[in-house]
Amino acid sequence: MINKKRTIQNIDNLIAKFTDPAYPEDVDNLRGWRSQVERAIEKDSLKKKTSIKLITDKLKEDLVEMNLLLLNQKSEKLPDNQRDLLLDKKAYAIWFLGLFGNTDEEMKDIDKKVKEEEEHFEDNKENFTN
Repeated sequence: MINKKRTIQNIDNLIAKFTDPAYPEDVDNLRGWRSQVERAIEKDSLKKKTSIKLITDKLKEDLVEMNLLLLNQKSEKLPDNQRDLLLDKKAYAIWFLGLFGNTDEEMKDIDKKVKEEEEHFEDNKENFTN
């Protein structure tokens, strides 16, 4: 598991090191990564709350029921307008559950990019400092 707070510190250290105004896009990228890490921390915090857990558990149950209906009901029993409504509800439920999804893969990707930037900085230190 990636230590998100350490990743933020590493990003902040890199931002402080990039003092050359000729490369503002590098700092912008770092700030973007920092925002992603902050969002991941918020997501992890939110999904631990009881109210969010209750909502996500209920949506997961509803998804199972929707899938069963969509798979088992013939068009005579489930008219197109109801099928369309179920598909819309299913898409919304999947989207909402995705908000609180696993942040580990996203964090691994950001952490890898930060480490690569740290190595790049160390290899080219003289180009980035005044």
